Amino acid sequence: MTLSPKERSLCLFNEQYLNKKIIEADAALKFANTEQYKEIEKFMETLKNKPLNEQKQKLGDRLFPKIKNLGLKSATASKVTIKLLDTDDLYELAYSMDDKEKLQQMVIAATKVIQSKLKV
Repeated sequence: MTLSPKERSLCLFNEQYLNKKIIEADAALKFANTEQYKEIEKFMETLKNKPLNEQKQKLGDRLFPKIKNLGLKSATASKVTIKLLDTDDLYELAYSMDDKEKLQQMVIAATKVIQSKLKV
């Protein structure tokens, strides 16, 4: 977890923002010691030397059911999965897919982009 220069400045001058970032960092440290984190690390390590399209395929195979379980139809879940794989960092996506709240936010954002392109 890193902070941008802007975020570092905010931490210096905004106590509430600093406290929020401390809580996020603490949660990240706790997550790093879980079996779930270690399993994701092992999975991502197996993808390391594979071509990008194969990395996306393998991650998509795990991601699609989780997106579909959020209540999307198969066709929509497929489009959202592809959109996330094409636009988001694969490591961030791998670590986010087991956090239902974060995944839901990512799915909502991707769905809005897909819908806006359909309107054009």
